[in-house]
Amino acid sequence: IQENFSEPIVMNDVADYLNISYSYFSKRFKQHTGKKFFQYLTDVRMKKARQYLKDPRLTINEVAHMTGYTSRKTFLRLFKQYFELTPSQFREL
Repeated sequence: IQENFSEPIVMNDVADYLNISYSYFSKRFKQHTGKKFFQYLTDVRMKKARQYLKDPRLTINEVAHMTGYTSRKTFLRLFKQYFELTPSQFREL
């Protein structure tokens, strides 16, 4: 996840890659990280988004794409949920 956060990552694909069942992977992942897969992936992506947004040369769309979101709308929604600020508001700080 740390190396491929910018790619579309689906838990089922990771489980298939590891040649284990989806349910076993889900259970072990949560035991190991303390978080559900989607939550962990979102954490990684949002932390990277925060770093990228510090560079004013990057547009919000570019940051969304660089952090693995194909939909700007999804990125904006998740960013606001995560930081309680929009990306634009975050940049103004």
